[in-house]
Amino acid sequence: MKNIFKLALLFTIVSSCTDEPGALQTNPQIENSLKLAVTNNNVPADNYSYAEIKAIIKTNKSNDVITFTTDKGVFANNTNTYTVGIATTDTIKAYIKYNKTDLVRITAKIADNFTKETFTSFVPAYPTNLIINPDASSIAATFTSSSIITSNLMRLDGTVTEGMVIQYHDSIATPLGGSIGVFLNNTYSDNQGHATVKYWLQNNTYQGFVYIKGVIDTPAGKVKGESRIYVQ
Repeated sequence: MKNIFKLALLFTIVSSCTDEPGALQTNPQIENSLKLAVTNNNVPADNYSYAEIKAIIKTNKSNDVITFTTDKGVFANNTNTYTVGIATTDTIKAYIKYNKTDLVRITAKIADNFTKETFTSFVPAYPTNLIINPDASSIAATFTSSSIITSNLMRLDGTVTEGMVIQYHDSIATPLGGSIGVFLNNTYSDNQGHATVKYWLQNNTYQGFVYIKGVIDTPAGKVKGESRIYVQ
């Protein structure tokens, strides 16, 4: 009986002196995440104003890079891709411009399969000024006389969005006023803000100045331009 007691006592002492391994301590891991947000949307499509894209990043690697790509327009580096290094937790902004009214897709990628995408809208960039230039300062008073009118749509910053339509009319400086010609082949403005139209004289008796007038409607009001041709 004494031997049994001694063995039990010895087991208790040995057990109390034994160090059991505790739970393994590991460094906390950052869960990979990437969020994209458009912080400056509905930007004028003037090839000058920038939409702003913000990427909020969490990654396990401090030497990763994030690459932005776009299907339309260019970033501030004048290419359709933009790559920048990131820390484990970072906020990166990318800036993109475009010269057409459209919905643009931006994709951000870290590593191979760590990808998000978002969309931003570009809206029409309207002119603030309209310049009208006939190709001749004077024409003969005949039914076959004509002039090609070139119009320039301009704005303070950047270019006017292509595809604008100018409405034309003519008038003469007499008590009765009125029109003495017609406008043909009116074109949409191109990506430089240029548009053309043909003015064809319809009166062979009038002599004097005929005023060529153009107008385009914008959300801020009508933008007008005027020039003149001498009919002789």
